[in-house]
Amino acid sequence: EVLNSFTFFAAPEWLDDGISEEIMKLYNIRYSISQNKIIIPHYDKDNNLIGIRGRALNPEDIAVGKYMPLVFENISYAHPLSYNLYGLNLVKDNIRRLKTAFIAEGEKSPQQYGTMFGQDNNVCVASCGSSIHQYQIDLLIKSGAERIIIAYDKEGETNKEREKYFNKLKSFCERYKNICNMGFIYDTKNLLELKQSPFDRGKDIFKQLYKEVLMKKIFYLLFIMFSFVMGMSYSYADNANVNITTSGYYWNRV
Repeated sequence: EVLNSFTFFAAPEWLDDGISEEIMKLYNIRYSISQNKIIIPHYDKDNNLIGIRGRALNPEDIAVGKYMPLVFENISYAHPLSYNLYGLNLVKDNIRRLKTAFIAEGEKSPQQYGTMFGQDNNVCVASCGSSIHQYQIDLLIKSGAERIIIAYDKEGETNKEREKYFNKLKSFCERYKNICNMGFIYDTKNLLELKQSPFDRGKDIFKQLYKEVLMKKIFYLLFIMFSFVMGMSYSYADNANVNITTSGYYWNRV
């Protein structure tokens, strides 16, 4: 197997980002000495290896693309990202038990979630991009998700860009509202820097961001129960400007 060509190495960059060595081993993270890249195997829901990506560490490689399909011995290990969810093979049983899933943007996030809350409570997967496809939603629903929360990286330097980002997240919820209860994390308090994920600043900041997710009232009890299991407190925030749509309640303070 190609992965045997790489060694395990807990990269300081990921340790500093809140991923434990234990979780890296669980996700079978490897390291390429020759390419100086973190090697990220991608598995389907049934634990079949379907692709491999590399996280560049050299500045010249980062300039081309921080995350790229691995090319090793003239073979590319690219795979169609929109037809899989990174980490689902390791958290599908938790999703079925807790009926909740977070969709993050990058591969770090599911590992950060597992480090913060324990792998037994990990319900986070990654779409490996800033778009969500019907196939990915179907994967989560088949895994038992009744409630899906989008937890993408922060975007938008100007008010116009932030509005565009908000509307993009909202549009995903509108698109899939008839098949699943949807919501998203949106940073209204400038807790994150641009391009940071909701998980990049640790457990306490994530909890604050999570409190701002407002879902359909019919799922309020489920929301509280899940928060209790995860050790989070929940309450409606004061002075909130809530935009009521046909697909639920979305935090809309800018």
